[in-house]
Amino acid sequence: MAKVLIVEDNQAALDRITRLLEEEGVEVVSAMTTESAVPVFVGHRETINLIIMDGVLGTLETDELVQLLRDPEMGNFKGTILAVSGLAHVNEKLMKAGADETVNKDEAAARALQLLREKSTEQQGPS
Repeated sequence: MAKVLIVEDNQAALDRITRLLEEEGVEVVSAMTTESAVPVFVGHRETINLIIMDGVLGTLETDELVQLLRDPEMGNFKGTILAVSGLAHVNEKLMKAGADETVNKDEAAARALQLLREKSTEQQGPS
């Protein structure tokens, strides 16, 4: 089963994305701030396949969290980081920090599912 970490400070958005992913059999862990995301990530780092991260939240800059998760000495996260933002300057910062792509909030769950399915198909190999 795939596991996704969602870092989102808007409870309604977090609930919506979680519900959509869980309906498709995805296990979800979450954090509502960049600061609380670090211990959640550390506790699940070996099993997280994808991270959905709100582009603007908390006191630790989101791009700094992306860098931290990618850092070989801290997170060394090799999975996909899907940054959620509709702001061009935020998207640019997140991509430079190591996010794989950016989407708006309404597309986050659908894009995450698509990426997880693609990864699952790649791992299964040709029939």
